[in-house]
Amino acid sequence: MAISPEDSAGPARAVARIYGAAEEAILSMIARRLGRGLDSPNWIRRKADEARSVRREASKHVRQAERDAEKASREAVAEAADMGAREAASDMQQASGRSLDELREQVLQKDRLDELADATLTDATPPSRSVLRTVEDSFRRITQDSSAGALSGVETRRQSAQRALWKAADQGITRFRDSSGRNWELESWAEMSIRTATARASLDAHTRSLRELGQDLVMISDAPQECDLCRPWEGAVLSVSGTQVGTIEVPSATGGPPVTVQVDGSLDEARAAGLFHPNCRHSESAYIPGASRQPTNTQDTEGDAARQKLRQLERQVRKWKKREAAAMDEASRRQARDKVRHYQREIRDHTSNTTAKRQRQREQVSSAR
Repeated sequence: MAISPEDSAGPARAVARIYGAAEEAILSMIARRLGRGLDSPNWIRRKADEARSVRREASKHVRQAERDAEKASREAVAEAADMGAREAASDMQQASGRSLDELREQVLQKDRLDELADATLTDATPPSRSVLRTVEDSFRRITQDSSAGALSGVETRRQSAQRALWKAADQGITRFRDSSGRNWELESWAEMSIRTATARASLDAHTRSLRELGQDLVMISDAPQECDLCRPWEGAVLSVSGTQVGTIEVPSATGGPPVTVQVDGSLDEARAAGLFHPNCRHSESAYIPGASRQPTNTQDTEGDAARQKLRQLERQVRKWKKREAAAMDEASRRQARDKVRHYQREIRDHTSNTTAKRQRQREQVSSAR
C-alpha cells in the first residue's frame, strides 16, 4: 500500500469550503451595504460611518468559520495519522510474515498518534485580526474609490462602486500576509495549511511506523503530469534513516538471491528538496526487496504543461464566481455568470484535447491557488 499527500485533498477542501463560504458571505454583505442609499448625497459619509459595523459583522462570519474549521481540522489530521500507521502495517504484512492485526496493534498506539497529530496543527490557525483589518480597510477603500470614479463623471456611482468592489474581490477581501511575507486569501490559506498538516501527519506516522517495524527503505511512486520539484524522485528508493545511501545489496524478502538496489538519498533530503509539497500527488510505500518494482520512463513534461494551463483556467472560473458573490445588481451577476460559463467551456475543450483531467472541485471558490 502507499501513502500520499493527495490522500488529504478531500478533508482539506472541506475545511477550505468553510472559510470560502465565510468569504462569500462577507462579499455579499459588503455588496448589500454599498447598495443601500447609493443615490443619497450623504452616501459617502454614511458608508464611512459603517466601516466598523462591517468589521463586526465580518467578525461573526470569521469566528464561526474558525469554530467549525477547528473541529474538522482536528478530525482530519487525526484520521490522517491513523491512516499512515495502518498503511505501514499493510506494507509490511508480506515481508514480515506477521498477521495484519498483530502489525497494526504494534503501530496503532492512540496516545502517540494523537501527539503527532497535535504537533502538525500548531500552524493551522488563521490570523483573524489581520483578516478583519483587511475587510475594514477594503470597505473604506471601496467607498473612496467609488466616490472618485463618480466625481470624474466617467461612471455612475453604482458602476464605480461595482468596479471597486470587484477589484477588492480579485485582490482578496480576506487577504493577509504570513510570517514569511507571502500574501494569502483566507480560504486558499486554509486549504494549504490543512493539506500540509494532514500530509505531514500521515507521512510521519507512516515512516515512524515503518521504522518501528524494522523497515528503512521506501519507494516513491510515478505520478502523471509531475512537477519539476518531484520529477527527480519518481521511482527512487530512499532511506528513512539516511544510513543507507548508494548501491547496496539487501536480502530478498521473497526467498530469492540478494537484491542490488540504488538508494538515491534520504527521505528527509527528498522532502527538503520539495517532494510531498502540499499539492503533491506522489506516494511512498515500503520498498520490499524482491517484491517491489520500481517505475521507469516516468517523465511527463507535456502533461505538466497541460495541467498548469488547466490551473490558469480554474483560477478564472473562481475569480468570476467570487465576482458573482460580490455583484450589486442583476446585470453584474449575469455578467459574472456568463464569464464563469465561458471559462468552463474552455476547461471542457482543454481537458478533451489533453491529458489534463477536469476536477470540478477546483472550480469552486474554496480551492487553493
